Amino acid sequence: MFHRDASEIILIFANVYLVIAYRIRYTVCSHGPGGHSKANHHLGISYASNTRSNIILSAEGATSLNLETYTPTNSRNQPLTRADIEKLLQGVESTDKVDLSGQNLRGIDLSELDLVGANLSYANLMAANLSETNLSKANLVGTNLCGANLIAINLSEANLSEADLIGANCVVANLSAANLSRANLSRALLLMANLREATLENANLSGAYMCRANILDATFENASMSGVMLKDAYLYETEKTSLIDRGIIDLEKVKIVW
Repeated sequence: MFHRDASEIILIFANVYLVIAYRIRYTVCSHGPGGHSKANHHLGISYASNTRSNIILSAEGATSLNLETYTPTNSRNQPLTRADIEKLLQGVESTDKVDLSGQNLRGIDLSELDLVGANLSYANLMAANLSETNLSKANLVGTNLCGANLIAINLSEANLSEADLIGANCVVANLSAANLSRANLSRALLLMANLREATLENANLSGAYMCRANILDATFENASMSGVMLKDAYLYETEKTSLIDRGIIDLEKVKIVW
C-alpha cells in the first residue's frame, strides 16, 4: 500500500515539474524577435511576416480563413507562433472559421485563447501549451498532442478521434462528451479530468493516471486499460463491473455514484 501511494505522489510531482519547465520555456520563447506587418488589400486586413513563417490568407469571399506556411526550398519548416495565430484570429468573424489543419504548431503557446470550433486536425501540437484554452467543439482528428500542457483546457464535445496524447498533461481538463475513439492516451495525466459521456472506444489508455476523474457515462469498449490508475474516480456500479479484469489498478478504490 505504501509503495503504491508513494508512486502516485512521485508521478504527480514529476508532472508538476514538467509544467513549470514548460512555463519557463514558453516565457522565454514569447519574447523572441518580432516581425513586421504587411497589408493584404484584398481582405482588408493585415498579417505578420517574419523569418519564422510567412502567412498566406485565403481569397476574398471564402467561407473560412485558411492559414498556410510558405517554406522556401532552402529553409526548414519553422513552427508558427502565437503572434501568427492572434493575427489570424483578427481576420475571422468566428473561431469556427479558423483552419489550422496540418500546420506545424510544435511548442506553441496558445494558452487561454478562444478557439471554439476551430479546425486543428492533423496539426503538430507536440509539447504545446494549451492550458485554459477553449477548444470546445474543435476538430482535432489525428492531431499530435504528445507531451502537451492541457491543464484546465476545455475540449468538451471536441473530436479527438485518432489523436496522439501520449504523456499529455490533462489535469482538470474538460473532455466531457469528447470523441476520443482510437486516440492514444498512453501515460497521459488525467487527474481530476472531466470525461463524462466521453467516447473512448478502441482508445489506448495504458498507464494513464485517471485518479479522481469523472468517467460517468463514458464508453470504454475495446479500449486498452492495462495499468490505468482509477483511485477515487467517479463512476456507476454497473460501469465498475464492466471494467473488471481490464488490468486497471485500484479499481476497488473508485467512488461509486448512486
